[in-house]
Amino acid sequence: MRQISFVRGTKKPCAICHSKAHKGYLTAATVKEHQCCEKNCPCLQKLEHDYWLQKERKKLEKRAMKTFVKEGLTKDQSYKKIKGMKLNELRELFGGE
Repeated sequence: MRQISFVRGTKKPCAICHSKAHKGYLTAATVKEHQCCEKNCPCLQKLEHDYWLQKERKKLEKRAMKTFVKEGLTKDQSYKKIKGMKLNELRELFGGE
């Protein structure tokens, strides 16, 4: 298991853990491995990083795929439509969530 770094290293951290047991900076790989988001860890502080945008996009793409398939598009058509959309367009599709 990846260690939590107590000093800001060369890799850009995407979060900070404020847990008394293991405070420190987290890279995207560490957040995934420790499953911080899945556990809804209250000690996790998100920093500005592409990882969070990618995670949001993936979630919205999955939701959009279900919506388009329900509307009658094939999975291939839905996939092409989603890949052509920007993140803001995906957000607007579901009311800016």
